Amino acid sequence: MEGFEGVVNEFDGTASVDFAQNNLELKGLINLPVMAMSTGITLRDVHMRSKDWLNEDRYSHIRFELEEGWKQRVKKKGRDKWFVLAQGRFTLKGRSKDIEIPLTFERKKTEKGETLYIKGSFVVTLAEYGIRGPTAMKMIGAKVSPYIKVTIKLVGHDIAGFGPTDKNYSW
Repeated sequence: MEGFEGVVNEFDGTASVDFAQNNLELKGLINLPVMAMSTGITLRDVHMRSKDWLNEDRYSHIRFELEEGWKQRVKKKGRDKWFVLAQGRFTLKGRSKDIEIPLTFERKKTEKGETLYIKGSFVVTLAEYGIRGPTAMKMIGAKVSPYIKVTIKLVGHDIAGFGPTDKNYSW
């Protein structure tokens, strides 16, 4: 199997967090444009966006949404640090699936105001989202792992100023 890392530095989204609540009252949305994904090799990026893989022409974004009312398991780990088992809907190549992602949330005061750092990772099973690669080449399992690890590192800045506990962040 070939090993490589890809990055996405261009995306948008928001998160709403109420730090006074034990479950943080989380809501949020992250949209990743497939076009912004980069593996560092142009030809591999072109293949990744093609109809055989992510089909960027038809499915231009990858999305994760935390909906209000979903049960988020939250454990406070320090004054401004939490472990969150985030339940949300992940959409890839037009297929949506409810998943859980283990995350750490850390709130820090900075010169820009308040900043929220979110880190975590989860595994995507390609077949569950209809990603099979070129059928005749049988690459999944031979050259490409059927499982892709996704690592999350987000930095959000408070945009609303709703007071000391209820915060809205943009990415």
